[in-house]
Amino acid sequence: MAYLDEFSTTVYKTMSARFTAYHRMKRNRDASKVAEALSSASIIGISLIALQSKNIALSNQISVFTIILSTFLLVLSLLFSGLDYDKRKDNYHSCGNALNRLYRQIHHDAKILPEAEQQEKEQKYIKEYEDILD
Repeated sequence: MAYLDEFSTTVYKTMSARFTAYHRMKRNRDASKVAEALSSASIIGISLIALQSKNIALSNQISVFTIILSTFLLVLSLLFSGLDYDKRKDNYHSCGNALNRLYRQIHHDAKILPEAEQQEKEQKYIKEYEDILD
């Protein structure tokens, strides 16, 4: 009986870690989108300054600067998309949900079943836990 209680604690901690990772991925995705949007708006704003400038040399310098910033933004966008926050977020969330179901089942059985039946189910739960994490 104590083993299932201990194992249910392990499952609970893993489940909590997965949900925490889900929220972290969501925040990272949102922050990267905000960074891209602000960078794009800044580049547009700088380009508008170049259009209003009467000094051709300054306009040319601003144009070169916006090209450099645009290239930097393109690289940043490619890096952010390569991190695939949405897929990772969804994977963490579905893993957390599966662990939640397993946790509830183990927690229920630890309280209700006699120790002999718990020992019979022990290996099944361990395998299911490992399958979820794979």
